[in-house]
Amino acid sequence: MIPGGSDEQSWIQTVKIGKQVNLIKDEYSPLVDVKGLGCWPSEPLYDQIVEGEELKKHNIDLEDYWSKWQDKEEISLEYGKDFDRVVFGISIGAIPFLCPKILEENSNWKRMIESVQTCLTDAFQLWMYPDIAGLGWKYWKNEPPVLGSYIEPFDTWCDMSHLINRESWSDSLSPNHIAYFCGPSPLGITPIDPLVDPNIPKQMEKLKERVIQFLQNNVQSIWPNSVQTSGFNWGLLLNPDKTCQGPMTIESQYLRLNIQPTERYVLSVKGSTKYRLPAGKNGYSNLVITGDWIANSVLNAGCVESTVVSGIEAAKCFY
Repeated sequence: MIPGGSDEQSWIQTVKIGKQVNLIKDEYSPLVDVKGLGCWPSEPLYDQIVEGEELKKHNIDLEDYWSKWQDKEEISLEYGKDFDRVVFGISIGAIPFLCPKILEENSNWKRMIESVQTCLTDAFQLWMYPDIAGLGWKYWKNEPPVLGSYIEPFDTWCDMSHLINRESWSDSLSPNHIAYFCGPSPLGITPIDPLVDPNIPKQMEKLKERVIQFLQNNVQSIWPNSVQTSGFNWGLLLNPDKTCQGPMTIESQYLRLNIQPTERYVLSVKGSTKYRLPAGKNGYSNLVITGDWIANSVLNAGCVESTVVSGIEAAKCFY
């Protein structure tokens, strides 16, 4: 977004959009069908993209802010011609990438970026043969657990086994428990530098090491039946690729490093709330901002409730 204006008033003058790929057809259909439910896939649907084979061949991640992939076209939208108002709902971590001109000229936005901090998070998901009773969770007769304040870096565990019925498994390879773990990354609140590539493959290898160490040393308190004398029983994990054994069985699970600017968790550090800008009065007459990072009247914190309230307050700017 590029600002414009006069001495009396500022507005968003230009919005530049990078067109990353060319489509085979005029429209892109983003969802895949999973047992009758439209779902967002974990990667683009390459068969709808002209450059699809090239993207797959070179493992290009179009959502990677540091990708070397070149846009196929830049589209410029002008205020008064192509749009009247702009709704900016992208998370605060992306602002240094998308709004450098605003940060150069607007001290309030600059203070918000410097004060409302974000942190990287780690996450992994396990598909396991035993259910939580078989793993030794002693409260298995109660509701499916959501456990917080456990051992970092993976201090949150959620039983997501209700998703088993939505997934496609063969009779010979079917889980009885799905576990989601997440927590703050040791990389913490490392500032985002648009010019410095964080070397994501290297960071993913480190994440894998953290997950293995956590399972080896820290799950016995919640899953006492998952450990052996040598540590975690890797044979409890579904492993379609039988070539992976022992700790390398983790290769058959799902690991995620939330390192992209829009993936970072928005914190509420001491003294930062006063620097959050509201949906409408953000310094630009035709701009509305929304997300769990703006100032709202209910809860200034990184959570879905804050996001919903901020969305409502953004909507009120239009009537």
